Amino acid sequence: MKASSRPWRAACARAVVFSFVVGSTVACGGDPPAAPAQAAAQTAPPPAPSAPLITLDPAQQQTETTLLTQLTANGRFPSAVVNKANARIFLHLAATSADPRVQTAALLAMPEVHTHAERYTQNRDLIGPEYPQIVLMHLRTATPTVQAAAIRASKTAILGDTPNAAIVAALIDLGTNHPRSEGRYEALEILWNASTFRQSAPQHAPYVVALDAPQPWLVSIALFRIHHGFGASYADKPALFTKLVALTRHADPGVRGRAADVLATLGNDAAIRTQAIPVLMGLLDDPHPFVKSEAMGALASLNHKPAIHRIITFTDDMTGNTYDIRGFNDLLGSSGSVHHDGSAWSRVSDAALSAIRTFAGRTQTPFRYDVDWHDVEGELRRVSREARTWYDTHKSEFPTE
Repeated sequence: MKASSRPWRAACARAVVFSFVVGSTVACGGDPPAAPAQAAAQTAPPPAPSAPLITLDPAQQQTETTLLTQLTANGRFPSAVVNKANARIFLHLAATSADPRVQTAALLAMPEVHTHAERYTQNRDLIGPEYPQIVLMHLRTATPTVQAAAIRASKTAILGDTPNAAIVAALIDLGTNHPRSEGRYEALEILWNASTFRQSAPQHAPYVVALDAPQPWLVSIALFRIHHGFGASYADKPALFTKLVALTRHADPGVRGRAADVLATLGNDAAIRTQAIPVLMGLLDDPHPFVKSEAMGALASLNHKPAIHRIITFTDDMTGNTYDIRGFNDLLGSSGSVHHDGSAWSRVSDAALSAIRTFAGRTQTPFRYDVDWHDVEGELRRVSREARTWYDTHKSEFPTE
């Protein structure tokens, strides 16, 4: 069985797990762009609404009583009861309970049993006006677990053609101004799901502001969302470029590597591309394999042809290029990690081969390859030999520095 060197795994390998840290580690200097920060301030949310009136029929009241006895030790409702039949009960509990443990459990259940789209209503209830009201009620709570659950529940209300504007505004504000970095992270990891995210400068601002955070996990996730969300279209590219160059010297390799990713997205600006190339070439000497791998991909993305002469030297390097930031808790008190993966098959060799394939794809004789997942390293060594043969034949087509 064969699989491309960029199979579905490439997407999930680069996915990021919720992760947070209490306290600071490495500072990253720079000031946020004035205009986006002002835009975020202008969208501060209105006061939280009062609890909506949600009534239950006698059968639902009885079920609610039973559900409350089934809360697990960690304050969750069992998955067996988190279903459409109980959707309204979770709304009622979130709106009326005075117990933070019940509020948290109900809020976490709400997005599992409600949907923004008619096509999903066979298994979930379509959200009504009460859903965003309840979320907004709890977004400003002083109880971290309840607030975290409300932030996560807000995702369902910002999908679709008409995302809830009040919730979007609240997430922008929390992502920018939350007094705890864990809270900023929670908001940023939900806000990017808004259907208006890519075109909304106010929604972009908290991510750029987060690049100045002292916590590497917060900076890293902001870079990830900028790269995949709006880096190529960001209005003030010179200011962002300045931040990114500083971040390529950050102490954390996850930050350095993702800064390289975003630098490549700014390459549609010719002046920035010219300045970015030497920075990225320097990262090929980075001691961490993740950073080195991201730099190779960025240089290939920018089509800096002289880089191929250096990248070919890494095709036999089977060093793993993954990296995790660990050792911190989220607002719910759970530990987590930010995962970084430098290529589909998680090896420097694969990152180099993928970059070479990108360069070759722009020539008259593309270089393609497949990898059998039963013997990844053996397959990568085989492909490396093929790549070197291709390179020896075509290296004269690529200029040197």
